[in-house]
Amino acid sequence: MEIYYQPIYSLNTNKVSGYESLSRFFVEPYRTPNIWFDEAAQFGLGEALEMLAINNVLGNMSHFNKEVYVSINTSPEHILSGAVANALAAISDCSNIVLEVTEHSPIANYNEMLTALAPLRKKGIRLAIDDVGAGYSSFQHILELQADIIKLDISLTRNINSDRRKYLLAKALCGFAKDIGCNIIAEGIETLEEINTLRKLNVDKVQGYYLGRPQALCDALVHQKLVLS
Repeated sequence: MEIYYQPIYSLNTNKVSGYESLSRFFVEPYRTPNIWFDEAAQFGLGEALEMLAINNVLGNMSHFNKEVYVSINTSPEHILSGAVANALAAISDCSNIVLEVTEHSPIANYNEMLTALAPLRKKGIRLAIDDVGAGYSSFQHILELQADIIKLDISLTRNINSDRRKYLLAKALCGFAKDIGCNIIAEGIETLEEINTLRKLNVDKVQGYYLGRPQALCDALVHQKLVLS
């Protein structure tokens, strides 16, 4: 397993404000990361594999500027089990760490989830809801988990500059997010026209292939010095 990082640019400063950490497996035959994690879960190794990824990310945190945060994808079940808290036990200040929970991850009991998140939030961790706009459950996650960040899914942001329905839905989501104090990150950005449209919606941050693909640590760090034109 290798950890790759995709830069997240602020539309306020036009500079990198964070990175999303992503697991990559370079073996033959190649299989996407979700297949590895799904199969690990089937054999009772899901938590072990996810904690390996998180520990690898934490081991690289010192390479990033203090103003830059790193987001970590995690499953609600591993937050509930205490595995995520154990992985972060030695870190007292987690203000530069964001936990991303996908809308595809079911949560049976939101009160239990809030209780498990409470000690992590005390250490400064922020919570992001990923894939918003891709399905219904993401809206319940936002309402119940008191998210700090909402990530608009690529299915909503792709061609948003030319699709009025997508634009209006994103506008409604952005207005709601601002009213509840959430930051907005738009994923899957592939054109300058999409960025310009998202600026009009007062989206806070953007990420996507147009801005930078997931890269190995040494290559991703170069983006810390780049400015979005």
